[in-house]
Amino acid sequence: MAPRNGSRPELTPLQLAWCAGVIDVLGLIKTRSMKTGSELGYVAVSTPRRDILSYLSSMTGVRVITVNREYNRLGCGEHCTEAHLHVFSSTGRWSLTGARAVVFLSAIEPYLVVQRGQAQDAISAGLVAPKKPAVVAKMYALGWPELRL
Repeated sequence: MAPRNGSRPELTPLQLAWCAGVIDVLGLIKTRSMKTGSELGYVAVSTPRRDILSYLSSMTGVRVITVNREYNRLGCGEHCTEAHLHVFSSTGRWSLTGARAVVFLSAIEPYLVVQRGQAQDAISAGLVAPKKPAVVAKMYALGWPELRL
């Protein structure tokens, strides 16, 4: 994010295209139903790649959640001495919901290939849902394009 004439930072087309590539390959885009009857846009990435999650986090101002799992996986019953294997995995999850997701998806939608339809559906739903102007202002301050409400 490079400041333009000493003003707020502005994301570059390369950064937006990078985000779109990550979302196309690793992302989940959907809408979430609220008790009020409205639908909110939702976008998330779950991966053990902390570098990807850290960059998304720095660009959007949201924290990455660590998800640890411990479980037993059945082993081979024919020639293995252990009946099961103890497995531990640690991944991270970055996600945006509501107005943040709409701002994010609106900016990267032209660069999406695989998930463009899902993004368009989430954007459409999110544009008519109630939103907090302060959330949109925070994304704008981070360099995201202004969302036309």
